[in-house]
Amino acid sequence: MEFEEFVRLLCPTLEADGLTVVARHAGTKELMGVLLLYTVGGGGHSWPGGRPIAEWWVGPTSHEVDATGVMWAFFREHPLARR
Repeated sequence: MEFEEFVRLLCPTLEADGLTVVARHAGTKELMGVLLLYTVGGGGHSWPGGRPIAEWWVGPTSHEVDATGVMWAFFREHPLARR
């Protein structure tokens, strides 16, 4: 799977909210999907994909990416080794 396709799977556009989400790959091709930096342009101090909080207080909430879903997907794919 190409990196751009991988990012499209993780960052589906759920609605046009006027914010920009960019996922950048860091590291080697072997680490593709392990280390991503998400930047929400124009977003406030809120949880992307989460329940909106009063925008006058924290700023806009992005719905372009679901931060909780991305984190759960990461932990499912990379579980801790049992001791």
